[in-house]
Amino acid sequence: MEIKNIKGSQGEHYRNIGKKEWLGAMNRQSLPKCQILDCGKDATDIGHVLTSRKSNEWYLLPECHEHNEDETNWLPTKVTAAVNLVKLTSV
Repeated sequence: MEIKNIKGSQGEHYRNIGKKEWLGAMNRQSLPKCQILDCGKDATDIGHVLTSRKSNEWYLLPECHEHNEDETNWLPTKVTAAVNLVKLTSV
């Protein structure tokens, strides 16, 4: 699977959207490792991402800050990314 970070979703308006949802859905108190393929960094950010070039549905995915900043490329994810995705119901 590939994801793309949603351009402009790092602004103040979106900063905390989904963070509580994601933590609740994952039933975790802390974030896992970055879900981008070949990255071993801690997931310090929760990326607002698209999972398909054909859909406008937003998802949350734990990422390191460096990968969360990339708003131009489609990035390959780890196998575990699919279970760590949380669909946002409203933006």
